[in-house]
Amino acid sequence: MKNGGAYSVVSAQYHGHADAEVWLYATFGSWEEPFSDHVTFSCRISEQGAGLVDALVASKGDANYYGRRLTREAALEHPALPLLWELVDQAVTFVPELQDSLASDAQGDDA
Repeated sequence: MKNGGAYSVVSAQYHGHADAEVWLYATFGSWEEPFSDHVTFSCRISEQGAGLVDALVASKGDANYYGRRLTREAALEHPALPLLWELVDQAVTFVPELQDSLASDAQGDDA
């Protein structure tokens, strides 16, 4: 929330691959059309930590609300990067489905 309104939309994908990663996409902006201020970040999260990757969001159709899909290099320079890391921290701490995915990865490594 920013000034009482939504400021980001987040999605996370876990594919159950042996590399044991969750991919998180976060789109930041005002949520007022035409969404001209939107940017989308992407990162991979694992038991070892999180790292930025190019935002290659797959969607149904060409959803304009993603705005500018940032490359890793552009994300490293973007002023909203600290917001992404806050969001990642919150997701890892408070989203049970994400926690379960990461925990099952650790269990899979020991099996």
